[in-house]
Amino acid sequence: MSLIEKYNLDSGFAYECNRDELWKLLFHFGEMEPIIDALMVLDNQTVEARAEAIGCSPSDFEFQVWK
Repeated sequence: MSLIEKYNLDSGFAYECNRDELWKLLFHFGEMEPIIDALMVLDNQTVEARAEAIGCSPSDFEFQVWK
């Protein structure tokens, strides 16, 4: 299955990609939030910087674990 097919099935796949794969996805899809954020994760950016880059609040990165 190709990178594009995997991303189409689950955009969270971007977080499993290396930098070269992310650049291929970026070229194909444009500036999609998961791709931009995954690149920022690789660069060890802060949650605040990631949120600003994709236009959300840092609290949007918090999640609740359901028990």
